[in-house]
Amino acid sequence: MKGRGRWWGQQTQQALLLVSFVVAVFLGAPTAALAATSERVTETIITRAPKVDAAAKTKTVIVIGVAGLRWSDVNSKSTPALWQLASHSGVASLSLRTAGSLTCTGDGWVSLGAGNRARGFVQRSETCPDKLGVAEPKPGPDGSAQLVEYDKIARNNHHLSYGANPGTLAASVGCVSAIGLPAALGAAHPGGYLDYYAASLPADPAVALRRCPATLISAGVADRIEPQADLARFDDVVKAVVAARPPNSTIIISGIASTEQPSHLAPLVVAGSSFGKTLLISASTQRAGYTQLIDIAPTIFDLLGVGAPGSVVGQPIHVAKQRTSSTESSVSALVDADNATQAPRPWVQPFLTVLVVLNVTLLAVAAFFFHRRRCAVEEAQMRLSGTKYTDAVPTETTVPTETTVAIPPKRLRWEHVVECAALTLACLPVASFLAQLLPWWRAPFAFGVYVLTTLILVSAIVLAAYRGPWARWPLGPAAFVAVFTAVVLAADVLTGSTMQLNSLAGYSPLVAGRFTGFGSLSFAVFAAATLLAAAYLAQLMAGWHRFVMLLTVGTVAVAVVGEPGWGSYVGGVIALTPAVIVLTLRGAGVRLSGMRIIGCGVAGLLAVAAFATLDYSRPPQDRTHLGRFVQQLSDGTADVEIRRKAEENVHLLFTSSLTLLVLAATAFIVLVAWRRGAGLRRVLGIYPCLRAGLLAVLFASAVGLVANSSGIAVPAFMAMLTMPLLIATTFRVLRT
Repeated sequence: MKGRGRWWGQQTQQALLLVSFVVAVFLGAPTAALAATSERVTETIITRAPKVDAAAKTKTVIVIGVAGLRWSDVNSKSTPALWQLASHSGVASLSLRTAGSLTCTGDGWVSLGAGNRARGFVQRSETCPDKLGVAEPKPGPDGSAQLVEYDKIARNNHHLSYGANPGTLAASVGCVSAIGLPAALGAAHPGGYLDYYAASLPADPAVALRRCPATLISAGVADRIEPQADLARFDDVVKAVVAARPPNSTIIISGIASTEQPSHLAPLVVAGSSFGKTLLISASTQRAGYTQLIDIAPTIFDLLGVGAPGSVVGQPIHVAKQRTSSTESSVSALVDADNATQAPRPWVQPFLTVLVVLNVTLLAVAAFFFHRRRCAVEEAQMRLSGTKYTDAVPTETTVPTETTVAIPPKRLRWEHVVECAALTLACLPVASFLAQLLPWWRAPFAFGVYVLTTLILVSAIVLAAYRGPWARWPLGPAAFVAVFTAVVLAADVLTGSTMQLNSLAGYSPLVAGRFTGFGSLSFAVFAAATLLAAAYLAQLMAGWHRFVMLLTVGTVAVAVVGEPGWGSYVGGVIALTPAVIVLTLRGAGVRLSGMRIIGCGVAGLLAVAAFATLDYSRPPQDRTHLGRFVQQLSDGTADVEIRRKAEENVHLLFTSSLTLLVLAATAFIVLVAWRRGAGLRRVLGIYPCLRAGLLAVLFASAVGLVANSSGIAVPAFMAMLTMPLLIATTFRVLRT
């Protein structure tokens, strides 16, 4: 007993040393990098300027939209009026995501009027048409008009899964003026009726701007071929509107459409007494400097004191913080943010394809060596004892095991190479996130710099895994990679999710599915890393120490994933909570019955309910999608969101190459690794906590497949970490 206590103490010290080293170094690294890049607009705002009662001061809202406008077009020479206005107004980048991958002019204006992702007219190609596709409105009495083709727009959106209702803006405000045919698509009532319409801005726009509480003005298109003339005409409109604006008015100037691939972030300038020289934000993004096109209608409602209907999913734009930098610096930062979104876009799909190919190749190579080892072990066992080999955990009375079988040195060397390759591949996801700490998109050969940075980081992590004090423990290198990955991703969401924004395995503001917290892919990596890290470290402990460690690590991980200000990932809580319970129970030696498995699922739902209730209790402008989902449940509109996510899940299941990886990993475990003599069963028999960790990952993968809109991507990215670590661990244990 005395010797066992000394061994347990030494192993526990190694575990604590491993955790302390990773926490000290890699919790500090993202924080230091964030401090060094504090002027980047991608930081998450912690403090917010006091909210002003906008509705009490605003009587008129004027929206000027121009298709194709980018922040790189805005300067003191090409757009002097807009530049002057932006120097003392609120600014932000605007995501133009609507119902399709490309937002054309009609799509943008209809989405603005709906406060939701909508579609103008169905596009038959990847480029926007030259014409809008709708005839000039028929004039009516007193300046009113009728869009006779508006019913087509309603039909186009009826079968979409976003639940958008074109004409919501006019129906809610009561009176909306439209200047320019494109603006009429956003200002029309549901039946196509326009309260006031003018084909172009009148010579004296003051009267037109006073007709209704809200006015939408189309300022044309910023053509990429001859931008100067278009920008000059647009700036003349801005100048005229600013000069004729009514008292107590707010002017919103924004890009309205992309017009061409690839899409860009558009400018947003909001000038009014409620804003001033500030950086803007909305609850739909929860990230300073980022807003969405669908947020403009809710902002109009908020400014005019009008309630937003349930079909509106955008959120009011408000002040995030005061801008202390010059206009030049602010615009440069916003241009840089747009460049950061553009740089990784062409490489996202190739990156995922490479990951799938590398992992499937690793599985095939590992299957070959597992098969050869199994054959060698069975042959040796038959020769030495005349009995068939079993995977029983070795004791003093068992026959010689594969650790005593003479494996040729050359084959051992090749197995060691496969082990190193597996550990290297396991480091690739976290390294791809860490590379985001460097502004690689600013380099002349941007993606080459990114690849080089990622490879250097992978090499450094592998070197630390094999050269650290934990390397003497058979599970040490794999445990280091798991703990390192979990700590880095947790540190990222705790400090603003800088590494996930615009990363190849993260999320993009152009897609606008998420702007902060965990994305589906990063959650999958974090969940697998956390479950495996807890399992590796728990193997060094015994008794109640093991139980407490597993429960503590799991609880912290669930909190990081679900807390609205951190991970804010509802599907992740549903998947991770029961997996943590499975890990804790199995790690403590408790068998899982059917009722206990059902209880794990119920615990996941209760955890989601707790986080959602916490988020819903916050002010509306501070809520994330968790709190807004509770609101959707209360007003009966949640079914639209659930149906849309289910459709995305099914579509991805049958179209993504990630499905191939999940099938390959499943076949590898069932047909190769789990067979007698292959080695995995023996390793899991020696280390029961690792068996519990693998079971927990499989549980989280299955639940994550169903509970997330990204569907198959969750188990696929869990496999990208779990399978390499499992292969590396098996070969290393069998060699030692």
